[in-house]
Amino acid sequence: MMKTKERKQGISLIVLIVTIIVVIILAAVVILTLSKNNPIESAKEARFKEDIRTFQDELSLTVSKEYANAGGHRDTKITTSDFEKMKQYIPSFSEKYKDKFKIDDDELKYTNVTEKEKEWCNSLYIKKRLYKELEYIESTAGQQYIETGIKHTGNDIKQVMTVSFTKYVSSGEYGIISTWGGNYIYSNLYLRTDKKVLSYWDGNMANSVSVDLSTKYDIEHVYDLNGSYGQDHIRSLKINDNLVSTYFSGVSTPNPHTFKIFCRWDLEYKSFMRLYALKLYVDGDLVRDYIPVLDINDRPCLFDKVSNTFFYNQGTGEDFIPGPEV
Repeated sequence: MMKTKERKQGISLIVLIVTIIVVIILAAVVILTLSKNNPIESAKEARFKEDIRTFQDELSLTVSKEYANAGGHRDTKITTSDFEKMKQYIPSFSEKYKDKFKIDDDELKYTNVTEKEKEWCNSLYIKKRLYKELEYIESTAGQQYIETGIKHTGNDIKQVMTVSFTKYVSSGEYGIISTWGGNYIYSNLYLRTDKKVLSYWDGNMANSVSVDLSTKYDIEHVYDLNGSYGQDHIRSLKINDNLVSTYFSGVSTPNPHTFKIFCRWDLEYKSFMRLYALKLYVDGDLVRDYIPVLDINDRPCLFDKVSNTFFYNQGTGEDFIPGPEV
């Protein structure tokens, strides 16, 4: 009788141990399954993606309407990080997403999102905004300049920019954008500080208008090559939509040097100015479309929307001073 009883107790203990092991395994499986398929997280993902798809659809509709209203031709794409403007273009855009998304060249892009949200954005082919747009970048102590990489080789050139100036000095020709001088075709637009005027130089100097340090200037500077080298060409300067001057002069040979911003052609005189925007056209084609930005490392520079390239200070001293974020 005793042996039989002990045998039954032994079997019960083994069963208990096996049962505990099975329960542990099942619990582990359940935990792993829930961690991968968390219903709460899945609901968040579904809601997030639904919202973003709605934002994309509304933005596409807004862009389509703008194209229709403009007869199929739009000179400027939508770019903004302002919440109220975002709601104008995307009616359902909510406070919840205020600092997470921006509109950049008609596209919705993410900025400050969590790692999970980043994964969800990538699955929807939403790109990251690579920069923070600024109102301007400012050159300091006349040390900074930017190399555009664009040469003046006998083409028609147009420069459209918005600038302001921060300082006068006793004398000098403080360049805004220019190429090398000599006997080449060259294009120097600068602030003549001793006379406090915007000027350009091309073998003949044509002074324009007096400038005020508190004023922002929209400038259109055109170099229209008319005929072959050695023949006349047209040079014109508009400031705030007013034609300041036009003149004709001869040209010689193509310029092997490139346009530089914030400096005179010889790099000797660098500007004390703020640059808000600059577009450079060659033979009617937009080749540079600069906006001031902070890159992903918060370094102030220019971003060219044509080549999708950052352009940094090539001069000495500190970097540009960043203006406020747009």
